[in-house]
Amino acid sequence: MEDEALTIVDRFRVIAAASPNRTAIVRGAESIGYGQLDTASSALAMRLMRNGVRLESLVGVVIDDRAKAVVAILGAMKSGAAYVPLDLTYPPERLSNIVCEAGLAAIVAPRMASERLRQLKLDPSIGIFYVDDAAQASEGDDVVHLPAINPDNLAYVIYTSGSTGGPKGVMVSHRSVMRLFHETADSFEFSPDDTWPLLHSVAFDFSVWEIWGALLYGGRLAIPDGPDVRDPAVLCEFIARAGVTVLNQTPSFFYRLCTYLERHPGDLRKLSTVKLTIFGGERLDYTKLARWYVLAGQSGPVVVNMYGITETTVHVTLHPVDCVSEPAVSESLIGDPIADLRVFILDEHLEPVPQGVVGEIFVSGPGLARGYQGRPDLTADVFMPCPYAERAGERMYQTGDLAKWMPDGTIGYVSRKSGYLKVRGFRVSLGEIEAALRTCDGVQDAYVSIRAADGVDILDAYVKPEADAQLSIGELREQFGRKLPNFCAPQNFYSIETIPLTRNGKIDLAAMKAHAVELSAHSAAMPSEAESALLSIWRSVLGSDAVSVDTDFFEAGGDSIRAVDLALAMTRAGWRVGVQDIFVRGSVRNIAAACNRSAERQVVPARGGSALASDMQTIMLNAYDANLARRNEVYHVVQSFDLCDLHADIDLDELARSFIETFSAYPVFSTVFERLDGNIVRRRADTPRLAVSVTPNGQSAPPWTPGTAGRASKVIDPFDADSPLMYVELTPLSARCTRVTLETHHAIDDGWGQQQLLTATLDRYGRPEQPVEASPDPFDAYVRLQREQSESACARRFWDGYEMHDHFLCVPGDHKVARIGETDESIRAHAVDAIYRYCQAIRVQSKAAFFCAVCRAIASIEGERDVTLGAVTNGRTAEIERALESVGLYWNILPFSMHVDAAADIESELTGVHRALNEAADFSLYPLSRILRARGNRDFRYSLNFTNFDAVRRSDRFVTSNWAGQDRFHYPINVAINVDRSDGVNEIRIVADDDVFPHAMRVRLIEQACSELDRIAAAAFRRTLRAQSAFFSD
Repeated sequence: MEDEALTIVDRFRVIAAASPNRTAIVRGAESIGYGQLDTASSALAMRLMRNGVRLESLVGVVIDDRAKAVVAILGAMKSGAAYVPLDLTYPPERLSNIVCEAGLAAIVAPRMASERLRQLKLDPSIGIFYVDDAAQASEGDDVVHLPAINPDNLAYVIYTSGSTGGPKGVMVSHRSVMRLFHETADSFEFSPDDTWPLLHSVAFDFSVWEIWGALLYGGRLAIPDGPDVRDPAVLCEFIARAGVTVLNQTPSFFYRLCTYLERHPGDLRKLSTVKLTIFGGERLDYTKLARWYVLAGQSGPVVVNMYGITETTVHVTLHPVDCVSEPAVSESLIGDPIADLRVFILDEHLEPVPQGVVGEIFVSGPGLARGYQGRPDLTADVFMPCPYAERAGERMYQTGDLAKWMPDGTIGYVSRKSGYLKVRGFRVSLGEIEAALRTCDGVQDAYVSIRAADGVDILDAYVKPEADAQLSIGELREQFGRKLPNFCAPQNFYSIETIPLTRNGKIDLAAMKAHAVELSAHSAAMPSEAESALLSIWRSVLGSDAVSVDTDFFEAGGDSIRAVDLALAMTRAGWRVGVQDIFVRGSVRNIAAACNRSAERQVVPARGGSALASDMQTIMLNAYDANLARRNEVYHVVQSFDLCDLHADIDLDELARSFIETFSAYPVFSTVFERLDGNIVRRRADTPRLAVSVTPNGQSAPPWTPGTAGRASKVIDPFDADSPLMYVELTPLSARCTRVTLETHHAIDDGWGQQQLLTATLDRYGRPEQPVEASPDPFDAYVRLQREQSESACARRFWDGYEMHDHFLCVPGDHKVARIGETDESIRAHAVDAIYRYCQAIRVQSKAAFFCAVCRAIASIEGERDVTLGAVTNGRTAEIERALESVGLYWNILPFSMHVDAAADIESELTGVHRALNEAADFSLYPLSRILRARGNRDFRYSLNFTNFDAVRRSDRFVTSNWAGQDRFHYPINVAINVDRSDGVNEIRIVADDDVFPHAMRVRLIEQACSELDRIAAAAFRRTLRAQSAFFSD
């Protein structure tokens, strides 16, 4: 590159004028030519100038959409301004500090970010421009001439962490960027034939190298069209599809890529277009690099290791790796300085150190940044007069990095000096982390240190509690996550009584470590007798001998269903434990310490005779009766599926017998509902109320689907003692396959019970007939527990004080469902798996993620920030005998309210939902009718039913498929999510009054909910990569 004196804008214009039709940016099937990019960015620049942007103004660029961010960056610079990257995934407080300190004149964003920007409560004087609005780009009659930009004008201000506890903006000029490419041109010989991928966040200065390495040479900038490019398999596919020639990597991700290629060596051919691999952002471990050469051999791409920092314009040194001799070296070789820079390795007195002696790196030359935006004091601290100046006014920058001179005169990198470290290429400050920790509740003081483990920097946080404060690692992480990005979070937390000092007044880290107690540590002490007893139960229920007394329930793969199973098992052993105890306390040790064990089992026995219906049964039966004339099948539950025998022809008579015997064994199918003195009571009929029919061969009916004509004729009258409460129809499809259709009234079935029935029926098939023995109905215990809770003053106070939002409540008698429409869509299995892994990692129930996604979707549709819905809640508590084996309506519907913050951190948000669900779980049996009565009998507009259990247990003989179902509530809008991870069939369904919420609205809500689930899955993916210390920055 011969034109160092040009600005970035000038050089780009030269390229665009010479090759306007050449592709500049490609993303998937979309591409932007140099001429298009030039025109669009100029139009944006004129818009900015009409609205007051001038030379050296600062313009924020929201970086969510990287392709649009490039247009915005170029437009901002053409207006004479410098761009400031804004990552809206950062905590709002951090973003607000950046916006305030930078004094932004305007913000350019994609329109999809408009809502999140509004949440930041920006100064109204800051103009917001949407890069999508091409039509507005040419408005205005006046012609605006773009300014002449001087190379010493600012090009960008990128914010990094500061030692004072806040971010600081590094100001870099056009000249600094242009000389970087000019001085490295001979080393790399970049050309218009190169394709560079933009793999790093625009908030990270590595992106400056990637963007302009492509666009200043007439090359192509390839932008991934999805977050999954951080998956090595997807990255390989992307490289092959885009024809990438210059690949920039952080070392930690490259190690992960090598691991993947070792397992999938065939994918190495997908990297065949790569001619150059450049490392930066982190220390390169050369011994790990040896794995690459084993895979690629010596004929693979040229590998170059570069060192640099934001304050020195991306890169300072470069070192081409010798593939023969260097993969075995223990040093991290960073080579020689770029030609126009000088590197000094000095001691604490700013004197040069001898060869082989470790000192601190100082850099001088034209690559140095101007300084820190609005912080002359910090600028003076690290941008100092150079004692070895070759020209007047020469400065040098103190990097905080340690290195040494190698025997051949090149530089070997050692580590960060203190106070800073790099994670995913982002530089973070220990001072900023400590400042954030000190603002957490219960923390008086904090100190953070770095140590290396397997080549990765580990952060240890030492926190001194305030008097009488009990610090929780979960609460510390939650509060910390609201202040700083997740990549700043310490991996370990220790509690200390004091921060000890040496005689010289410095922190004595050795003494502090000796007296620190690790908050997350697993105790090595032998488990107590109680812990051992509980541990045996946990291992049995969770199916793993690896579970210890300190193993977290969620980390062990726990979910809400397993929590119920575990609570029941512990209750049978005499422990007074509920599901919420498992969620809140989380480990054997904590439960053993907090929960009591009695000599006798604390379960409510079942009994026979007549009894009141449950509150939810009463609500359903009344709603069913009110909707009966409309024939809309409210609370008329249907399940239909194909049942195939893998080994023999199906004996339909034997299958019918199995259904009759199995169903007859459950008291619920002998229930008769009667009205008595204004109440609905249950009594037990002499015979089960079942009807099992077999369609004769040759008369096969088509499979049932929702809304099929003719099925509604079999309407259940729950008050007719002579009509069945369960219909089973068997329709042969072939000798080995039968369509099974079950119809029942919702008042006797909650879905989980049906799973038990189908599993038991298939187990009974082909076995000798078994007599049906009468047994008491465990549901009586459920009703008595509900009555006890309805009389609890504590429960009443909780629900009377529970916030419910009027917008989401119906006026009594205002709504009667007439026409019901259904819309459903699959949820991707890989997204569900990622969400479950994420919830386990952050120790929340998976239900919280789905509740959060639905509430955020509803908020978006309704234009409200506070959402209330009726949430189906499990009532199979540990106090009920055989709760998991019983059949009946063991659930309740209760209010769930959530405040939706568009810019909220995902982990904090899910933790908040998890906590809210746990708080309500203590009062989950409280009658809904009483809650609504206290609100003037206003009912819910939305209901949500989340289930996460298999439709039927796997069998060696039978398989089920082609499931269809109907489950209609009386609320205007009903959202149901079913997760069946056993076969990857996951579904979201909306059943609603067509007049209130037509098909188009249902589709829109489903799309929004799926988008929110994808958002959580993406967070899970990011966390997985961070945990493996091999990932790209966001």
